[in-house]
Amino acid sequence: MLRTEKYRLLGCPCIPIDSIDAAHKLLTEVVNTEGYGYSVAINAEKIILYKRDTELCETFEQSSFPFPDGAGAVLALKWLHGKRSVKLDLPKAALDLANANRWRLFVLGSQEEVNRIACDVIKQRYPNIQLVGRLNGFESEETIFHSIKTASPQIVLVGLGSPKQELLSYRMRNMLVHTFMIGCGGALDVLAGRAKRAPNFMINNNLEWLYRLYKQPSRWKRQLKLVNFLVYLVVEKFRWQQRDSLRSTTSRQTTHRPSRRS
Repeated sequence: MLRTEKYRLLGCPCIPIDSIDAAHKLLTEVVNTEGYGYSVAINAEKIILYKRDTELCETFEQSSFPFPDGAGAVLALKWLHGKRSVKLDLPKAALDLANANRWRLFVLGSQEEVNRIACDVIKQRYPNIQLVGRLNGFESEETIFHSIKTASPQIVLVGLGSPKQELLSYRMRNMLVHTFMIGCGGALDVLAGRAKRAPNFMINNNLEWLYRLYKQPSRWKRQLKLVNFLVYLVVEKFRWQQRDSLRSTTSRQTTHRPSRRS
């Protein structure tokens, strides 16, 4: 297991990452030492799902690398635990490390053409990566498993969308014992030039969700979960403050309690 502490965000586990260097160190430890498992990108929507979906709850609990992927997770870490964290782009970090260490990579997900173009881009940008296999996201789970097992990669980028990519990684965690699976969402579409990430100033100011809403107005129902999350977070923060205040009062009363005369 990773030698770092998981913190609870409304129950959901999350590892604070205070720098990109720290992320590289943790991911290197996972791949070189543990050699298997999967990541989960923690954001406000997933924290809400953790509270409501028992299957996803177990999936998140079994993840060896639940990392902050959204402004909600970063905010919750700071409010509830006083922990500073960056919002980590784990797929990019994984590609950088794979290139530096000549890791074996398998790319899973998206449509066939998008997958192929994304892999061509990876070969150009990261020439030291050993790209040992690829597969689009429309094959059967049995085909996926046998293709990955045959290719024997060290890491797999899983671009199936959430929560499908997390659930698949959870089911395969004990069968692919030498492979670490990293959910990458729409990263393959970005690599293939089919989608664009938010401008850097929006990413750096935790406004990427607003850019996605602008590009996809149909996401507005999903964004309502952000409101629920903020309500839950404020209530949880208030409860923690009340608990700490009660403990402090009790401690002072105990300290100043006069001793009885015999």
